[in-house]
Amino acid sequence: MEIIETALENSGEPNKLDAFTINGQLGDLYNCSKQGMFKLVVNYGKTYLLRIINSIMNEEMFFMVAKHSLTIVGTNGAYIKPIKTSYIMITPDRQWMSLSQQIRLLVTTI
Repeated sequence: MEIIETALENSGEPNKLDAFTINGQLGDLYNCSKQGMFKLVVNYGKTYLLRIINSIMNEEMFFMVAKHSLTIVGTNGAYIKPIKTSYIMITPDRQWMSLSQQIRLLVTTI
């Protein structure tokens, strides 16, 4: 809320972001990240449930797992009829007080 209030006081938009984090990591292009990147150890042929959360106020994010299909099984705490896709676009939530959107995905390893 502080970011919104500051932007309104200055008659402008909030500052644009130059980096996003995944599990708290900015990635290899920033000196403040850990050595290496996030790796999820998985077993062949198993299905995993991932919860993807966008807690960014003004940006949309795309998410995919290379060479895998995704099955969306829930969004914002509600289960839905499964939807198969190769990627998702996750946006800020439409509700003013809840700025994060959550999507639950099934990914089967190949």
